[in-house]
Amino acid sequence: MAEPITWLVDISHWQGDIDIAQIAREGYSACVCKATEGTNYKDPTFDRNITAVIKAGMIPGAYHYLRAGDGAAQARHFYQQVRQLGGPDGWLIQFDAESDGYGTEMTAWAAEWSRLTGNHPFFIYSGSWWWPRTRGFRGADLTPLLWHSHYVDGSDYGSVLYRKVPASWWMPGYGGWPKATILQFSSSGKVAGRRIDVDAFRGTVTQLRALTRTPTPAPAQPATPTPPPKPMPQILRELPVLRRGASGAGVRVLQALLRVRGQHLALDGQFGTATETAVQAVQRGAGLAVDGVAGASVYAVLLLGTNPT
Repeated sequence: MAEPITWLVDISHWQGDIDIAQIAREGYSACVCKATEGTNYKDPTFDRNITAVIKAGMIPGAYHYLRAGDGAAQARHFYQQVRQLGGPDGWLIQFDAESDGYGTEMTAWAAEWSRLTGNHPFFIYSGSWWWPRTRGFRGADLTPLLWHSHYVDGSDYGSVLYRKVPASWWMPGYGGWPKATILQFSSSGKVAGRRIDVDAFRGTVTQLRALTRTPTPAPAQPATPTPPPKPMPQILRELPVLRRGASGAGVRVLQALLRVRGQHLALDGQFGTATETAVQAVQRGAGLAVDGVAGASVYAVLLLGTNPT
């Protein structure tokens, strides 16, 4: 059975007034919009674009274009713009490393972002065509989530272009990342009548949404003095139950979430002894039954920081 693919796009002011509702109708599940660059630039289309993405029902996302200078100040600038539009919880977050911001700026940005957001997951976007400029910097020490770029030739619909992508492109060969989480495979995908960046995530929409730290819905006001038990968020019930011996994209997502919570794991997609031990550590710390099985209660701790029981 073929591994599921979830399709994404990323946009900025360069796409002008692109029809975001049409992007959703064409089967794209997420749209990441440029928000900021450096310490004071804001993309003039960000507010409009992100509002339209949310209205269209896609997973929203925002990215910052990293420049030389104060990395922490750049993270604060980005965070302020994202917060004004309702993020970052429920959003995919990325910083774009392809200009003159290198290891020093990356490290400062990541530390400040984690401080501001309580370790909201974030991607680093880059490519092997640029990364050697960092002189061997290990981006994987900052985040397990790589948004890798490697383009096929030509212009066509995203699902057609993706047929040209060899499996080896998912193994970036730089920055300490064994595998990419998202692959930008063309800047010329035919989407909503334009030619734009198209991206792929090897997994389901639910698995992609797990990387957004989706917030817990506010509990309804009880109708009686004794409220019913608070229901577990639907997304947690939809995530796969994983145990020793499992493999694939779901395990890679679990390993990424465990790494965000301080567990040292390879993102190899194999649920072996190391992954089981990391799950047990989370269960033990949250007061859960320690069986090494990643189910809804473990996901609740990893994504929401709470024990739903």
